[in-house]
Amino acid sequence: MLEDLGNIGDFLGGIGVVITLIYLAVQIRQNTRQLRSDSAAAQTRSLEGTNTDISKWIEGIVANRDVAELWAQGLIDIDSLDATDRLRFDYLGMQLLQAWQAVYRRTTHADDPELWEVTLRFVRMYFKSSAFRALWAGSKSLLMPDFVSAIEQSTGHLTNQGSEAPSAQAAVTDASA
Repeated sequence: MLEDLGNIGDFLGGIGVVITLIYLAVQIRQNTRQLRSDSAAAQTRSLEGTNTDISKWIEGIVANRDVAELWAQGLIDIDSLDATDRLRFDYLGMQLLQAWQAVYRRTTHADDPELWEVTLRFVRMYFKSSAFRALWAGSKSLLMPDFVSAIEQSTGHLTNQGSEAPSAQAAVTDASA
């Protein structure tokens, strides 16, 4: 009789272990789903932030004719800018480089190379301007080394090209390529 009670106790204990394991499996599965959902949401927010960074830079050019003219003139003939406009041009360029750097960081951590590849089309377009290449040379020490390496690998063949300034039409053509 006592042995039968012990066997029943072992049996019930085994059932308890099985129920506990099933419960843990369900909890782990729910936790994994939640982590995937949170990760996807964080990635979406990060990529939206990337679009915001680039959009702010573009908005600054589009919304202010003087800034647009300064940017275009600097790309065409940097030496024609006075000291104040040269400083403004350099800071506009640095803003753009920092926005690109944010794209690089966000896309490489999100395993989303497509957005980075699209960004590189614009990078290559701007690197056709000798003024932009000079801006890069003077600014790259302020940027993250892995970003600098990625840009230089992508644009190494452009360093000896002519100094024509990129145009809006070139941006559309390069982006659709």
